[in-house]
Amino acid sequence: MRVWLIIGWLLVGFWGAQAAEPLREFTILAVGDTGFNASLERVEPDVGRKRGERITFADATAGVDALIDGDINFANLETIVTDRNDLDAIPKAFNFRMHPSGFRHLLSRGFNVFSTANNHAMDFGPGGAAETLRHLATMPAGQLLAYPGLGQGRRSAGSAHVIAWEDGRFRRFD
Repeated sequence: MRVWLIIGWLLVGFWGAQAAEPLREFTILAVGDTGFNASLERVEPDVGRKRGERITFADATAGVDALIDGDINFANLETIVTDRNDLDAIPKAFNFRMHPSGFRHLLSRGFNVFSTANNHAMDFGPGGAAETLRHLATMPAGQLLAYPGLGQGRRSAGSAHVIAWEDGRFRRFD
C-alpha cells in the first residue's frame, strides 16, 4: 500500500489500498509561527535573540520538545532563512530572519513540513527569499519532507510538494 500526501494545497489521496489490508494511522501535528529572532535582529549560528537577550535554540524549544511527536509535524516558517546580516530589509513593521542552524535545530526536534507562504517570506526582498530557498534545498530529505509556498517563480511557488508513506515512514517523493 502507498499513501500519498500532496502538500501545497494540502490534498490527501490514498491509492492502491486493498480491502484486505488493515488501515494505517498516522498523526499530523500542526503549529503556528516559528522563528528564533525578534525583528531586525542579527543572525548568529548558535543563538537567537528575543527582547535583546541571547537564547540558545535548545532553550527556546525546551518547553515544546516532548509535544513534537507526529508523523508529520507542520509549522509556519514565519521568517527567512539566511546566514547573512547584510540583506536590506523592506520597509515594514516587522522583518524576521533566522540562521540556517536554527532551522536545522527545528528539524532535529522533529518538524518536517514548513509553509513558506506567509507575510514574512519577502521581509528582506527577493534576495532574502532566494536565501531561504537555497538553504532549505540543502537540508536532509529524510528530515525536511516539504516546504511549499515559496519558489523561484509563480509556477514553482504554487507547485505541490509530494511525500509518500513507504516502509513505515514518510519520505520526500522527488
